[in-house]
Amino acid sequence: MYRRKETRSEALWPNVLLMVAMAILWSGSFALAGSPGKEMVSSVGDFLAAGGRFDLEAARRSGFRGALDRSGFGMHVDPATGAPIFRPEHGEVSKSRNTLEWFDGFGPHGGVTLTGVQGPVPGEVNAMAVFFDPSLGGEVLIVGGFFDKAGGVPANSIAAWDGLTWRAMGFGPTNGVRKDGWLGTVWAFAIHDDGERLIVGGDFDQAGNAFIDNVACWSNSAWSSLGVGLNAAVLALASDGTFIYAGGQFEEPHVPGELPTWAYIARCDQAINWTGLGGQSPDGIVYSLNLNEGGNSLPTGLYVGGIFSMAGTLPVGNIARWNQGTWYALGSGSPPGTDGEVSSLAIFDDKLFAGGWFTMVDGQSLPYLAAWDGVSWQDPGFIPAGYLGIEAMTVHYDS
Repeated sequence: MYRRKETRSEALWPNVLLMVAMAILWSGSFALAGSPGKEMVSSVGDFLAAGGRFDLEAARRSGFRGALDRSGFGMHVDPATGAPIFRPEHGEVSKSRNTLEWFDGFGPHGGVTLTGVQGPVPGEVNAMAVFFDPSLGGEVLIVGGFFDKAGGVPANSIAAWDGLTWRAMGFGPTNGVRKDGWLGTVWAFAIHDDGERLIVGGDFDQAGNAFIDNVACWSNSAWSSLGVGLNAAVLALASDGTFIYAGGQFEEPHVPGELPTWAYIARCDQAINWTGLGGQSPDGIVYSLNLNEGGNSLPTGLYVGGIFSMAGTLPVGNIARWNQGTWYALGSGSPPGTDGEVSSLAIFDDKLFAGGWFTMVDGQSLPYLAAWDGVSWQDPGFIPAGYLGIEAMTVHYDS
């Protein structure tokens, strides 16, 4: 089973907080884990009440529906009520202006468990979303990852919290997502069709009772396929309301011995057909998608991060922008972009922040985190010494 890098830490920048997550590469060194593609995204921290309780009523009142980034918060369950509790693993988050605090952690998730030989062990939470589904109690918090129980309720790697109880998504032992007759893994969510459908990406071959490969749709209390699905893990998702975009390890189905015409990134149209982006693809795995539809000074389009050196016929360095059938490099170096993996993308303050495992960006020394203003790459100026990579980021608007 394909598994991404282990989740471990993050950073918070208040008033508008840029949350950056990092992962352990070896003992005593820090770096961290992934986040899904974003069509409408907020931080889980935006909806926390006293004690770290997820305030589903606040999410309902705000009208927010979409993916939630869990970077920086471990999920636990209140033993008295079963409610999900989210806390920074090491102390409280500072809310003072113009300060930056780093927290190592994102440790075991007490709220979801995995049945081991000697009893339950902590499971993983990889993705979250707020979604409206009357069959699940209305506006609910959806949690996806790798686990077989949520708050003690049997749930195969995806579950819903309705404000009072945990609910499986599906019925009986085939609820949720499965792989080879056991557990599948959920890596990403996107909300599509004006909130009517929850799109789920990951590493699985079954959703509910249906055999579905790696990307599925939940709507009206039932699982359904998106065409023929995709033939390997889906690690990132985004939606513009018309198309669903997916990034990951997959490629176009093709005859053995022949080359696929697209791979690693695809989109699904309203007729539920998966195609490449105009027949042009990156030449390596896509880990992150960020869809910019305007509202800032950056060029619009789909920003793509991962491990690739070409986007279509265009030389790029692990990051590129796609818009209306054309790929664009980010930078003017030779090649432009980064010298290593881009694992996460976030738009903040009219800049695209790219995080990952790289040291050089467009010929400049910009280790692990860099900011693109639409013309050039800049040093954001706040990576502390000793960190060896970044994998998850979100923008959190502090009240």
